[in-house]
Amino acid sequence: MKDVSTTAAASPLVMGKRRFRNHIGAAMTSFAVIAALSACANPTSNQDVVPLPEPETSAPATGQPEITPEEPVGTSKPSVSLPQLPVGGQGTFVDDEQSLQCANVSWIVQEDAAQLQDGIRIAIDGFRLDVHTFQITGSGCEDEGPTCIGYTFTSQSGNPACSLAVLTRRPLSVAPKNLRLKIAGTIQCVDVGLSTCQAFVEAARKDSGSIELDIPSVDTPETPTSDTQSSGDHTDEPADGESTPTSGESPTSGEATSSETAQTFL
Repeated sequence: MKDVSTTAAASPLVMGKRRFRNHIGAAMTSFAVIAALSACANPTSNQDVVPLPEPETSAPATGQPEITPEEPVGTSKPSVSLPQLPVGGQGTFVDDEQSLQCANVSWIVQEDAAQLQDGIRIAIDGFRLDVHTFQITGSGCEDEGPTCIGYTFTSQSGNPACSLAVLTRRPLSVAPKNLRLKIAGTIQCVDVGLSTCQAFVEAARKDSGSIELDIPSVDTPETPTSDTQSSGDHTDEPADGESTPTSGESPTSGEATSSETAQTFL
């Protein structure tokens, strides 16, 4: 005969174990469901991983400006180099010897799209002129305006905008055939839209111009002295009264043509 008191006492214990097993089972089921959802939300395959976007509040929190599609990160401002800018002006000698002249340079265009405006600047890169006759120097025309060497045209540029000091190479035995000074530069669109920048560049390219330099006087060749005429160094020279100066004093026609617009970069 079983002890009823012992059985009765054991019953609560058995029931407690069953409840514990039920709780454990329910908990394990919950953990399994959570694990499955986690696996779906965070796949282990690298091909399926999609980086999460930054929260919308990240930009104000870091103080960074909002980037729009029209201005992506890392995009530099457009710039275009032109070999001949739309400039004009006149060179004028400032000394009696006609050795130094100041070429006053202005931005001159016909189309409204190429007018100087805020957000666009044009940096001078170099000059083209007859290097057999002229030479650019950095001083001598300060009274006329700022030097054109390293000058940048802006909406605040005056008329003339700058002045370039040009020396005459002496002695000059032949009058120059090319008196045009051309200026190269780079258009920089720093604070305008792309369409405005493109219109400005196209209009400036169509209106390319130049500056007309003053005509320097030709140096008179020295008259040979009696000692030079009697010198034996010229016994082999043909006695021709119409002969031009000796070779080397003036370039050949081919050489003059090839150097009339040699470019000088500063």
